[in-house]
Amino acid sequence: MAHPPPSEPDPPVPSPGRSPLPRADRVTAADRLLSGLRRAGARARCRVGLHDWAYRRNPDVGGASAVFHQCRRCGREYSPPDPRQTWF
Repeated sequence: MAHPPPSEPDPPVPSPGRSPLPRADRVTAADRLLSGLRRAGARARCRVGLHDWAYRRNPDVGGASAVFHQCRRCGREYSPPDPRQTWF
């Protein structure tokens, strides 16, 4: 015969040697929801082309070709055009 569910959940049992986390340090469902919304918003911004570019330099390559930009969110790379190249 199955036991009925308890009316209140059991209090968390602290592990020996550690005190339980204070309420302010616990991760709540609202924290997880906000974190997920932030990640989804970041993916959406990259999808429409609003990347968060970071200036990077490749140590294996020298000169102006060593400079490139990389998105902090999705990792896409963008190499700016060389200013010395001209059409004429």
